[in-house]
Amino acid sequence: MNRNRINLLFILFILSIVRVEAQDELVLDLSKNTIRQKESLYPILDQLQQNKSRQISIVHIGDSHIQADFFTGRIREGLQNQFGDAGRGLIFPYKFVQTNGPRDYRFTDNSCQWKGMRIMKADSLNPVGIPGIKLELNTANCGFTIQFYDDSFSLEKGFSDLDILFEGEAEFEILDLNSRKLFSPQSDSLAGKTRIKNFRATRITDLISFRISNVKPGFILKGLNLHRNSPGVLYHAIGLNGATFNDYLKSPEFTKELLLLKPELLVVSLGTNESVSAIDSATYISQIKQLLSPFRENGIPILLTGPADNARRKTIRTKRGKKLAAYTHNEKVQQLNQWMNSWCAQEGIAYWDLYETMGGKNSIKEWVKYGLAARDHIHFSRKGYILQADLLLDAFLH
Repeated sequence: MNRNRINLLFILFILSIVRVEAQDELVLDLSKNTIRQKESLYPILDQLQQNKSRQISIVHIGDSHIQADFFTGRIREGLQNQFGDAGRGLIFPYKFVQTNGPRDYRFTDNSCQWKGMRIMKADSLNPVGIPGIKLELNTANCGFTIQFYDDSFSLEKGFSDLDILFEGEAEFEILDLNSRKLFSPQSDSLAGKTRIKNFRATRITDLISFRISNVKPGFILKGLNLHRNSPGVLYHAIGLNGATFNDYLKSPEFTKELLLLKPELLVVSLGTNESVSAIDSATYISQIKQLLSPFRENGIPILLTGPADNARRKTIRTKRGKKLAAYTHNEKVQQLNQWMNSWCAQEGIAYWDLYETMGGKNSIKEWVKYGLAARDHIHFSRKGYILQADLLLDAFLH
């Protein structure tokens, strides 16, 4: 029995003895913790089980539930624990656009001047590729450092290979903290407007100083892919606060550039932000179809995960005039999951229903009560995201 299985069983045992005082109901509905149309994932499951001699790339995109990487970080840890750790995968300096990012790495000592734009504002004149944020450099020479922290879910910190994904022209130097040259260039390829420069180090490292020079106008940093020269899983996570399916459709370059990561499985976790909108079923399904189309055409297996239960906040006044926050069930979440479930069944696409697994209607209130969800009744605590990841891993692997 592997470590993730033990962790999951321990968490489920604890939750099985924690009951709602009045209703005596369990927090989870484990009978619903299945992946429907799972047979569509058999090709990637077979590759993971049988192919221990190469790297397998998985890409997971989503909204704020993904951007902080608690959920995806735990999945990365679980898959790498069982099938090999090929490295951290794609990282991005979210801090440079004044937003939150994963906690296992930090971009610091930034002497660069950046101009950022999220994909939500993309249009035909302002395309945005991966990772959904356009980060343009406005200085000719500058630098920053990258350091990994103990909060990392990665089993083995550090990397020996680094791919720089960018657009434009510039020169790069990657040094250790003693200003010694650590990485040497290996290859340089061009895919559309995106260049990918690969550098390799003489040893595994988890702290580097990154220098950029001779930058020509129009240089755009699209991320760093950190990996090792070893077999295993690369799990790339791309999440944007507030994102919807339609946001990722605003720039065709985004899906084109996702293919540069050579995914053998695409996981999509969206729908929370649509659940607070007036979107109808025809529009919602049309947007899902458009986003998935390039991956289906390339024969890439897809796993959709439905949005979790959430509640709408309302302010009420007491008889004494005091304002109180009240949360009411958001019926739209259940609708979205029903639409996705029906369409995925029709199209043969794998689907994991988090809404039903976590307990269905009003279950978010129980998750808040037990410290598994945030007080906004939309997001989750670190423990809550880890529990979700363990549930998905269990459904995926067993």
